Amino acid sequence: MGQERDERRDLAIAELERERDMAIARADEAEERERVAQERLRELVPLVARIEAAERRALDAERRLDEIMSRVAPSDGVNDLAGDEPDEGDPGGDAPEPVAPQAAELRARLARSAARKKPGGTRET
Repeated sequence: MGQERDERRDLAIAELERERDMAIARADEAEERERVAQERLRELVPLVARIEAAERRALDAERRLDEIMSRVAPSDGVNDLAGDEPDEGDPGGDAPEPVAPQAAELRARLARSAARKKPGGTRET
């Protein structure tokens, strides 16, 4: 009876050692996953800051475009926005400068910025 009890004890000890080893392995894996996650987070923080800065620049560009467009008087026709010459009856002395080139440049910059933000977007310079 003593030998049987010793064998059961040895089996129980072996099982506990296996469970301990498995728990240690799981803990090591969890620590490695945490380390990788922390590393990825450190890499993402500057990217988030760059994205936020780009969004601020885009909003600023949109505001500037709105300001430019608001300078165009309601009596100014679509022709002025397209860069065409004013009507011959228009004295043009007090008229605002044509904004079409500025508006077109801002729209192009916004489009390039939006293309770079999209996954797979091409980077134009």
